[in-house]
Amino acid sequence: MAARLPEVEAELEAMQEAQEKALLEQAKEFEARTRQYEVDADEEKEELIAEADEARAEADAAKVQLAELQALLEAALEEAQTAKAAAAASEGKAVEAFLQNQEYHGQLAMAEAEASDAKDSERNALNQLKSMMEDSR
Repeated sequence: MAARLPEVEAELEAMQEAQEKALLEQAKEFEARTRQYEVDADEEKEELIAEADEARAEADAAKVQLAELQALLEAALEEAQTAKAAAAASEGKAVEAFLQNQEYHGQLAMAEAEASDAKDSERNALNQLKSMMEDSR
């Protein structure tokens, strides 16, 4: 058995070296995968940063557009209020003109009635004068 000891030690040493080589190879593969994961993670991080920057730029553009729309809406609201006030004033003037027209027509009707009465009175006076003249003959 002592004669076989150097052979067993050599086999153990060979097995240990093979195991060390295998572990070393696994460690290299692990390092390579780890580096690749880090590279992939950095690339993904850069892509996410770019997407976030793009989203921020779009959000800023949307804010500007919203502010412009709000300004347009406020201007339209002011115009609508001005138009409403003008319409109310116009309506007031129209009502006033209508009432004045009604008053004019009332006065015109009264004047026509007075003129008709005056004509009737004149006719009556003429008829009386005619009768008096015929009586005096």
